[in-house]
Amino acid sequence: RGEGRRRIMAASVIINLWSAPRCCSTALMYSFAQRSDTTVMDEPLYASWLAKHPECARPYREELLRASELDGRKVVASLLSLGPEGGVLFLKHIGKFIEDLEDTDLVTSSRCVHVFLVRNRVEKSLVSFGEGAKSTLLESSYPHLVQLYSRLRDLGRQALVVVSEDIVSRPRVMLARICQHAGLAMDPQQLSWQPGPKEYDGVWAKHWYRNVWASSGFEASVGSHKKAMSIPDDQKALLEEVIPFWAFMKRRAVRAACLAGESSGPEGSVKGGTHEFHQDPRNARVLIGIRDGVSGDFSLVPRSCASVSVLDSGFLLGDGAWEGIRLHNGRLLFFREHVDRLYQAMKALDISMDVSKEEVREMVEATTTANGMVGGVHIRLIVSRGLKLTPYQSPAATVGWPTIVVIPEHKAASPEVKEKGIKLITSAFRRARPDTQDPAINCLSKNTCISACIHAVNSGYHECLMLDPQGFVATCNSTNFIMVKAGVVLSPTTDYQLHGITRQNMLDLAREAGYEVRERNFTLIEVYDADECFVTGTFAGAIPVVAIDGRVIGEGRRGEVTRELQQRYGELCDKQ
Repeated sequence: RGEGRRRIMAASVIINLWSAPRCCSTALMYSFAQRSDTTVMDEPLYASWLAKHPECARPYREELLRASELDGRKVVASLLSLGPEGGVLFLKHIGKFIEDLEDTDLVTSSRCVHVFLVRNRVEKSLVSFGEGAKSTLLESSYPHLVQLYSRLRDLGRQALVVVSEDIVSRPRVMLARICQHAGLAMDPQQLSWQPGPKEYDGVWAKHWYRNVWASSGFEASVGSHKKAMSIPDDQKALLEEVIPFWAFMKRRAVRAACLAGESSGPEGSVKGGTHEFHQDPRNARVLIGIRDGVSGDFSLVPRSCASVSVLDSGFLLGDGAWEGIRLHNGRLLFFREHVDRLYQAMKALDISMDVSKEEVREMVEATTTANGMVGGVHIRLIVSRGLKLTPYQSPAATVGWPTIVVIPEHKAASPEVKEKGIKLITSAFRRARPDTQDPAINCLSKNTCISACIHAVNSGYHECLMLDPQGFVATCNSTNFIMVKAGVVLSPTTDYQLHGITRQNMLDLAREAGYEVRERNFTLIEVYDADECFVTGTFAGAIPVVAIDGRVIGEGRRGEVTRELQQRYGELCDKQ
């Protein structure tokens, strides 16, 4: 078309939209067509792709092939030879159309920017493609989207991945981000268009564009976004093939909620309290160690795609136990004590471990070594009973051996918290008796502790002090509690708390330093009158407590005994 051709000849920016099927790609094309500086083209590579695939049936196949250039490289050359100066050319593609064209200037030219469009509900991308057209992995386009994304990454080119459902529900936010990626300002006219067919629609439009033709904006443009549908068995099998490719793309998507400030995404931090930390950007690339209990295979998997089955005992029932371990100066601190406690829990839970303690160590060390980790690392070692045949608590429903997961993170405790301390509030939630849920087991089911943690957070405190069933002080929701009075270091008995390894080290260090150490029951009245209090745990070592239930402890700052034990504990860790 004359006017369109004149504007295309002046194009300086080419936006390639690479879409999965059944996304709002046509609505996006209509949106960009509303810009005075933009010309749009509807799937200019379709015919050349279809010519290479005679097995792919389409009701308009012959009509399209007769009317089109079938050499994809000639099509690309035509698109890119129309001039470097002026406006914007928006090219709508389905991802598979890039087949055999990944090395062309359509991919490599600096004039081209690339936007990938995928679905949140991927199963809706897999419906039939017309009379006689089967849904296949090829037709889904997801393998091609991954291949193209990886190609652009290798070229050092930044691609933008967006989700169709986000554009339909939050068009202003998402259009602004797409335009930003292309170096453009969003035009408010992009939010709506006139209903009905468009002169730039492809010959296939009458078969597929019914909903978008009836629409004047994004909300009603894609009927399949809201419509529930039955998934036949053959598509369920295809879905299993597609999921890995889809998941790769979706993990890289920029989401509307993040752009609108409603979600912080995987970055962020925990502020205040015993586990205060700032997320280290290296953790995004950490490899997670996973031992599959059915196959017995141990694998290292990128954090972004590490997972266990939804039928795993740990997820379904909290059936398992865990340990927190620190890597310091190349050594796993107190590993023997941690793994002994883990195996004690396994025996109590009647979970049969098919691997030795040394083999568990090898899994942990393989994971940290693969990540190049030496120190400043906190490791969560998790063991569940394993995969279930069906959601049911009986161990008889378990398949294979335990699932073992090793999660290492670059993660260091806040020096400020270790000096300035935290504030506690006494929880209304009591520690359980050993015949209810034995607190000596570091089990995956942490409901009582989580309830206490929520109480603390909602009350404006850092952590909760928890009492035993008789009303004596027992522990905190995620750490062990110790107090100092008149030079005597006092700890609750281990009857109602985890037998903390850091706690025991602190008590041993106190004895070595010449302090009297007692383990006995005591009440809140004694705690309020303490000279010092501190909490202990693998992550932070020892953290002073400066106030409990609004009462200032001692002088309201870190005490000398706490400071000395922190120093001695640091020296002990160095000696390890």
